[in-house]
Amino acid sequence: MKIRKLNTLRGLAALIVVVSHYSNATLIMGGLLGFGGGQFGVMIFFVLSGFLMSYLYLGREFTASSVTMFAAARVARIVPLFFFLVFASYALCKFGAGPILYEITDRGLLGAHLLLLFGGAEFWTIPPEIQFYALFVLLWWLYSKRPVYLFAVIAALVIACSWQDFTNWETQFAGMRIHFMILNAM
Repeated sequence: MKIRKLNTLRGLAALIVVVSHYSNATLIMGGLLGFGGGQFGVMIFFVLSGFLMSYLYLGREFTASSVTMFAAARVARIVPLFFFLVFASYALCKFGAGPILYEITDRGLLGAHLLLLFGGAEFWTIPPEIQFYALFVLLWWLYSKRPVYLFAVIAALVIACSWQDFTNWETQFAGMRIHFMILNAM
């Protein structure tokens, strides 16, 4: 189900991202419209995604079948193209063509991207989106038990995020960069 009235908001968010990237690349107007401005468009997409998932799924019964359908629909839209670009970027770097697509130069970066623990350059949006899908399944399950549980967890997350600065939380494990961007996107 689509809510057609949200298409204008989607279009505006996409335009913000495109203008920001164009401004960064060309430094038109001194780069005034770039320098992270595209993140506002991405945040609009994140909010829309959260709203639509809540609207479409929280009223449904929480079953293995419904969760499988949810996961398949979400993952199929993003993961195949993401994995293709990650592998292609790694292969181009390994075969000496340089970072034509994205700079994924070693197995640690490759693994971090494939495990959705880190996303370099424009890929930064993919791991938090997939991480949110996993979190949403937990929230959906809580809501199916008692809706008040969902609101309690959301309140706890908001309080935790207001007390703790997650914006620069990053670590390494087995040579892979780990940066749970979902924490600073909240």
